[in-house]
Amino acid sequence: MADHASTTARRDLANVLDHVAVVSSRPAALFDCYERMGFTLSPETRHAGSVRPGGPTEPLGTGNRCAMFAEGGYLELLAVFDPTLHCRGFPERLERYEGLHILAFECADAVLAAAALRTGGIAVQGIGHLERNVDTPDGLRSARFSLVRIDPGLTPECHFNILQHWTPEVLWQAELVEHGNGARRLLSATVCVEAPAAAAARFEHLLDARIERLGDTYRLSLRRGHIDFVRPERLSAAGYQGTPPGLPFISSFSVLAPDLSRVEALLEANGLPYDKQGDAITVPPQAAMGAAVSFEGRVE
Repeated sequence: MADHASTTARRDLANVLDHVAVVSSRPAALFDCYERMGFTLSPETRHAGSVRPGGPTEPLGTGNRCAMFAEGGYLELLAVFDPTLHCRGFPERLERYEGLHILAFECADAVLAAAALRTGGIAVQGIGHLERNVDTPDGLRSARFSLVRIDPGLTPECHFNILQHWTPEVLWQAELVEHGNGARRLLSATVCVEAPAAAAARFEHLLDARIERLGDTYRLSLRRGHIDFVRPERLSAAGYQGTPPGLPFISSFSVLAPDLSRVEALLEANGLPYDKQGDAITVPPQAAMGAAVSFEGRVE
């Protein structure tokens, strides 16, 4: 039985799927694609942050627009705008493929999460800072985050973030959480790897999560959301249509969209291809900037 200290430490780890990010060096095409899928996007913003933990805040070469969901989580569309500035390694990631690169998990307290990771034997590089200006009804405000930084070699599948929100009210504005496709919540992401059991175990060690085996899929379940780890031959069953860009990679994400007839009508009107299977509609990666996008009509 785990002792009280270790149990408490695990509870301080991140336990919510906060957001996923589709990354591109083509911002106009990226934003247009997801607006055509019916997502309401926040105004374009540029990032600033500390290049090194504890360092000063400075302009970065990336920016984004986001689709915020009323029932939790969000989709980030991250673009490289100026590769001459610090871009957190995204230009190098884009040399591999355009598509999903970020899995971000929310913790209640970045300092406690860092301590819990250290208790679990994970070397923490430090706690960084990220911010971006956001238009609000009250004028321009700063959205601020603390990021727990670990060795990126521990999570080769993705750009892995553990973050603490300081200003959630700046992001989840009422006018931004209503979407033409009816999306309500970020549900999941699928990661394609050679050894899904081992990858899921590594992520379990970093998060307050549990692993479930569903056939040959290993599911990492959090308090909100889940991550599925699959082998390449399972991609089609996970909603991915196309040739994988190389392993490992994040193949797809899903959102709750209760009215699938609304989704289908919107995709038809905008000329976007899709596949409908049971209670899900999936837009293939070749039509969604490298990411398969699944709209789930209900949650089991």
